Amino acid sequence: AVILNWNRPAETLACLDALGRDVPVVIVDNGSQAEALAQLRAARPDVPLLALGRNLGYAGGNNAGIQWALERGFEWVLLLNDDAILAPGALEALLAQAQADPRVGFAGPLVLHAEPEDMIQSAGGLIDSLWRPSHRAQDQADRGQFAAAEPVDWITGCAILTRAEMIRQVGMLDERFFMYEEELEWCLRAKQAGWKVLFVP
Repeated sequence: AVILNWNRPAETLACLDALGRDVPVVIVDNGSQAEALAQLRAARPDVPLLALGRNLGYAGGNNAGIQWALERGFEWVLLLNDDAILAPGALEALLAQAQADPRVGFAGPLVLHAEPEDMIQSAGGLIDSLWRPSHRAQDQADRGQFAAAEPVDWITGCAILTRAEMIRQVGMLDERFFMYEEELEWCLRAKQAGWKVLFVP
């Protein structure tokens, strides 16, 4: 798991705690203040921390974490925003669905807002006929209406499971985007190369 931090050590530590101790994690810091870095190191000295020294954006920061994971031979890389709290069993569900089909390059969960907790932020991304992207079911109440895994156009980058084999083929995030739309382009690039993008509720 790659957790991208920028001056929010409390949120990053909560994200880390939700993952549990069995998931290998690297924290990538996008040029936070020294105090924020010190808090992270003091709270979790067991977790590798890549301090980039400057803000490389979502794309550049996550690419540093992805590169770290690829160099160590991991088959899967989970990107998590520092304010994302993964529900118990979510990672296992994502992996089970993605591993069932060798052409799944991305898998993403149902994402809920922090407040109110039953409101959907994203049930996978769509692109309409005019190439306008949107989050499916955004701001709808979660009534259990999404019960099965299904292909979508793209996955929101706040929580996205990626297959290392796919990354080696199509490349990492395009750093020209810096922040926003980079995960959309990444998914489209992968789909053009024959990979699947899967929403897992």
